[in-house]
Amino acid sequence: MTAWQTRQLGDVAEAIDYGFTASATTEQVGPKFLRITDIQNGLVNWSSVPWCSVNGRSVTSFRLKAGDIVFARTGATTGKSFLVRECPEDAVFASYLIRVRMNDSADPRFVSHFFDTPDYWRQIARSARGAAQPGVNATKLKGITIPFPPLPEQQRIADLLDRANALRTKRQAALALLQILTQSIFLDMFGNPATNPKGWPIGTLGAVATFIGGGTPSRAVPEYFTGPLCWATSKDMKDRFLDDTEEHVTDEAVRNSATKLVSPGTILVVVKSKVLMHRLPVAITRVQTCFGQDLKGIALDDSCTPSYVATTLRVNEEWLLKRARGINTEGLTLDHLRRFPLLLPPISLQNRFAQCADKVELLRQRLSTSLDCLDALFASLQHRAFAGEL
Repeated sequence: MTAWQTRQLGDVAEAIDYGFTASATTEQVGPKFLRITDIQNGLVNWSSVPWCSVNGRSVTSFRLKAGDIVFARTGATTGKSFLVRECPEDAVFASYLIRVRMNDSADPRFVSHFFDTPDYWRQIARSARGAAQPGVNATKLKGITIPFPPLPEQQRIADLLDRANALRTKRQAALALLQILTQSIFLDMFGNPATNPKGWPIGTLGAVATFIGGGTPSRAVPEYFTGPLCWATSKDMKDRFLDDTEEHVTDEAVRNSATKLVSPGTILVVVKSKVLMHRLPVAITRVQTCFGQDLKGIALDDSCTPSYVATTLRVNEEWLLKRARGINTEGLTLDHLRRFPLLLPPISLQNRFAQCADKVELLRQRLSTSLDCLDALFASLQHRAFAGEL
């Protein structure tokens, strides 16, 4: 790392400022008002960012421009940063963000990449240790140490990491599109379940399904959680299919608890979780699985396929979510699931849909594996970059 210097962020920042306190509004009364919640997966959709009302002086003091880096001060994303590469001419940042504007000795892209490294996060963790409410403030940020090469080298490294990250971003975008492709195929083949434009017969989920409750083996017996059997809870419900789980249990754990072991092809749905405020996690088991009381199992008769019913639950999830969010309701009940309206198209059409969905899932798995490889490559490049080895 010849000619590299370790410097504090405060020495290379032109300014480190707190954001503006105001109320967001959907009415176009002033500048765009960037908040922590507007930064999702390293991106900002400026068209969905709200506005706020400020006076002329505040607009000048809090205006964002390309090259600014904003940090989350508190909350679940404390310390997370976002590089503003482009933004509307009139855009300001909210009070739960801190803006860092670099001076001419530092490339903001280079610095922004450093803020994704383990070294940065270790420094954030040390500064937050012992605090009653972990958070980031201007003083902590000023003390962050960063290895700096000369400016041309910063620019070369930033260019390289930008190109590598662009490949990851494209894979992530492709995966996001695949997440909705299955539902698009469903709507094309069957129509919207809420309106039934194709006039299919209508039944209920309870008429075609058997419901299975879950349970938790005793944590007082640690040996129960040393077995080969998948034991699922709401935290495992991330993808369309469930192939493995974070925890595994023994046969004895199943025999001595309320959990049930279900066969591949069983639909699992989350019935108790805060996530039901905005989405309904659904998965189809592809291995023998038992599960906790925050899930319900759905075993279907021969009139419906798991792929068709699971997708119907996702497409028409609002029917269930409205009931899960009802007054004095902590989640979904068995009665909610039984009464769920279900279109009943021919089984041949359901099977054709399942074949299409399986092909999409295979492509999703391949892209996901590719993304994992790109993530590993990027992490290696990032490590070598800040070790002065690129």
